[in-house]
Amino acid sequence: MLDNLTFLEEGRFTHINKAIKEKALELTSGKGDQEKVSAISKFLLSNLEVRSSDLNIFRKRTASKIFESGFSTGCSDTALIFIVLSRASGIPTKYVETLLVDWLSGKIPKIPVEGHVFVDVKLSGRRFAYDPLQGFTQNNQYILMGRSYSEVGKGLDFSEVYLKTESGYSSEPISLQSIEPLKELRKNKSVLSGSVP
Repeated sequence: MLDNLTFLEEGRFTHINKAIKEKALELTSGKGDQEKVSAISKFLLSNLEVRSSDLNIFRKRTASKIFESGFSTGCSDTALIFIVLSRASGIPTKYVETLLVDWLSGKIPKIPVEGHVFVDVKLSGRRFAYDPLQGFTQNNQYILMGRSYSEVGKGLDFSEVYLKTESGYSSEPISLQSIEPLKELRKNKSVLSGSVP
């Protein structure tokens, strides 16, 4: 269950290897939690090349592979690197899958899936919605550059996501490694919330 996780654990795609531990220590040693989060984001902005999405590797690489390659193909990759560096620095961090509200409502019909991956970071006992490259979100909502996103679920990474339900979260995680389950969610219109509980 989601409640049983500390979000310092490793997921299938968020293994913390020696290189990641060393980089996390280099970036965050001697800093407070909010400073750690900021230092990790600054590192990603300066050192992770963002390339266009490549479906041949989309959601197929682990955080370690992305870190070694030095490039990201989008928000999923960037979130995985942020997550492992944060967890290695002692910051509980959740992977958060969201879908664009306008896409869910059918206002954007032609695109197969339109979403974004945020993270939730726990600082001073509170959870905050955070974008690894843009920082803290407006009013702790899943909003980025004026676009509202609705939470699909949270987990260790995209291979283990607990879907958001009207009564909380599913008891078992599902894999969102492929976009097919996200397309199904649009048909069911079952994703409701855009805020951090």
